[in-house]
Amino acid sequence: AEKLAPAERFREEPEMTAIPGFLVAAVAHAPGGAAPCSCSPAYGVDEARMRRYMEVSRTADGLAEYLAEAETYLQV
Repeated sequence: AEKLAPAERFREEPEMTAIPGFLVAAVAHAPGGAAPCSCSPAYGVDEARMRRYMEVSRTADGLAEYLAEAETYLQV
């Protein structure tokens, strides 16, 4: 999740809940977790990083290199 909302928010607007609680075992706070894709309105697509992924992910070694870079990029 980009942001964590207080439980009261879900009680105030239950119709806005897309996934029912009984289907949720845990929630991970992962700001920037959609990168390099977008999470509107928080941030847009990182086009340069998407191009890099498309170039290098054709091989297992290239993908491994990209994922290692992504750990630093996303500060995981």
